[in-house]
Amino acid sequence: MSLKDWASNGWLSELAATAEDIAHLFHVAQRDLRTAKGVDDSDWTFNIAYNAVLKLATVPLYAEGYRADKMNNHYRTFQAIPLIIGKEQKASAAYLDKCRQKRNSATYDRVAVVSKKEAKELIDFAEEFKEVITTWLDEKHPELAAKVRSELKTIED
Repeated sequence: MSLKDWASNGWLSELAATAEDIAHLFHVAQRDLRTAKGVDDSDWTFNIAYNAVLKLATVPLYAEGYRADKMNNHYRTFQAIPLIIGKEQKASAAYLDKCRQKRNSATYDRVAVVSKKEAKELIDFAEEFKEVITTWLDEKHPELAAKVRSELKTIED
């Protein structure tokens, strides 16, 4: 299936995202990764790191001109990763879907759901995933990537 097929199914809608929009996603991800490293509660560390990877996973959708539907936003965003970046990211999408389920449980149902090891693994994944997303953006949308970097500098100053 293509992104157009997903849009036809109502899973995505078209979005004319700007470089500023995408720069803000990167900025939020960076902020959340910094914050997650300083939190002493595994559930919250995981939750904050999860938000970082969600923002990073949103970058390819925005760059391609789409956003995920509101009902299944996180699920669709993660499932779109291999479709956009490539099949080699199927394991990443599967991992992130498991994280989505764990985060839901830790946020809404129970406490002490996430181990320190799981929280650290997600932080480590997020840092590696940021490189994957940045490399993809540089290769597939070089002009947009340059504008995003410029916008990111403006936001950070």
